[in-house]
Amino acid sequence: MRNMNVAIIESPSIHFIKRISDELNKRDNTTFPFIFDLKVRKWAEKLGFKHYPIRMDDLKKFNPDECSINSEQINDIIKFNYSKNKKLELSFINRAKILTQYFEEFYDKYKIDLVIILCDSGLVQGCAKYAAKRNQKILYWENGFFQGTLQIDSSGVSCNNSLQTKTKKFYEKVKINKPKFEMFCKEYKKTKSTNLSKPLEDLGPTGLFEKIFYEIYTRSFFYRQTNPESAQSNIFSILSSFYRLIHRKFLWKTDRIRLPDKFIFIPLQARHDTQVLVNSSGIDNMENLISLCYDAIKTAAPDYKIVVKEHPQEVGSVSYRDLKKKYQDIIWIRKFDIKKILDKTSLIITINSTVGMEALIYHKAVIVLGDHFCNIDEIMYNVQELDKLKDYIRKALITPVNKNLIDKFVYYLRFNYLVEGNWKGEGIEKVVDRIETESLKISI
Repeated sequence: MRNMNVAIIESPSIHFIKRISDELNKRDNTTFPFIFDLKVRKWAEKLGFKHYPIRMDDLKKFNPDECSINSEQINDIIKFNYSKNKKLELSFINRAKILTQYFEEFYDKYKIDLVIILCDSGLVQGCAKYAAKRNQKILYWENGFFQGTLQIDSSGVSCNNSLQTKTKKFYEKVKINKPKFEMFCKEYKKTKSTNLSKPLEDLGPTGLFEKIFYEIYTRSFFYRQTNPESAQSNIFSILSSFYRLIHRKFLWKTDRIRLPDKFIFIPLQARHDTQVLVNSSGIDNMENLISLCYDAIKTAAPDYKIVVKEHPQEVGSVSYRDLKKKYQDIIWIRKFDIKKILDKTSLIITINSTVGMEALIYHKAVIVLGDHFCNIDEIMYNVQELDKLKDYIRKALITPVNKNLIDKFVYYLRFNYLVEGNWKGEGIEKVVDRIETESLKISI
């Protein structure tokens, strides 16, 4: 891949988008990185990193009434943001129409050949996708399913990726390099767990007081006038951001608990996670998840304890006090080595968390309640009808896992599908190698 004009749409880390741009440029391409988040734009300016839009005021010249995309496309673009805040529907629609026109004009003006988009949902991402309807190739990227990996796929990411067409027979034919795989599993189990992404820790060159200013400003009425997809504008959201930051740094202690001998593990997901708001029909919040799982477990496996772990990004900002009062026999965990939990649990029930993928390394039974790219029972159970969850629980607890098939599945994911790298910009050469390989496969 040489002499291509590449648009890079959004990144939670200035380090990633800068390093990927630098590496692509070094290989005789021309990159056009797009940053809409005010905080990340500020960091980019401090680093002297050119990004687009050069000025946010550049968007004001576009008229929403002159947009070419249809209502079905608009609904697809705004569905993730709309699910977070239904009161801003009109703002989301107008914003979508403006951004789509902006991207269309930009792609034409700079003769963009390839568009690389973070995730496959979100307002900015949707506009970038639908604007690329002429001669642009599209690649999507996102965190991988294991630490230190990324997804890069032309079909989409997570439940929309290209693996959804793979069958049991496909994975049965996978050849495993046993020493390589055994080393991976050994190293993975002994490595300390980390969050796949840590946006609050990626402070870049911005100091503490600047951080405070931009946290407040990006939640203000003035910022939301041109960025309605930003965080909710209220005092609580501002204060909770600072409390969460302080709580993580100074107050968050490891839970002192003893895991029971027999238990079923439920990892909670971030409330505004795409998998919860878009890719999980019937479960749109953690209260629904707990209620559903609790009733099913008490019916199907009353002898098993229930262990629930809060999502690390929400500790300090989301309270489950009422749920803890209602379900006092649940063991609630905030901070604990998740690998120790996975090693001891009998079953994991998740909407669509990467924890479920990690559990396969431990040869644990996994039940998935949301949309997922793998629908092979001998690898994991994908529940299509939620009222049958209790039946899946009974089956999962008495059916031996197919260790050989699971190993082949995990091996293919880790060493064939995923690429080594992370949002900090580490492993960027391999990431760009994969971008080059995948872009050549796309026909337009």
